[in-house]
Amino acid sequence: MDHTHNLDQKIDEIWEKVNKIDPELMSAWMKCFSGSNGENELKCKQEIKNTVTDSEYQSNPGKNFLLRMMSCNPSLHGYRYLSCCKCNQNRQ
Repeated sequence: MDHTHNLDQKIDEIWEKVNKIDPELMSAWMKCFSGSNGENELKCKQEIKNTVTDSEYQSNPGKNFLLRMMSCNPSLHGYRYLSCCKCNQNRQ
């Protein structure tokens, strides 16, 4: 099993665990992207992967998906912020 496949499996596990804990939040997160549900899920998983693999994402609260998932701060584009899709305006 190569490193990329193993990493993708771990990202899928994170996705599933977070989705089980708070499916409404995950749904709101996916709606922040423009595209179909499948495309949006891939974009979300890419944010998870970036947070796990890229030090810039790890240290930047505006990019780190975990910090954004927990944040109510609109300036950080927090996913718990009630106007998530309005403040992110369909992120690409």
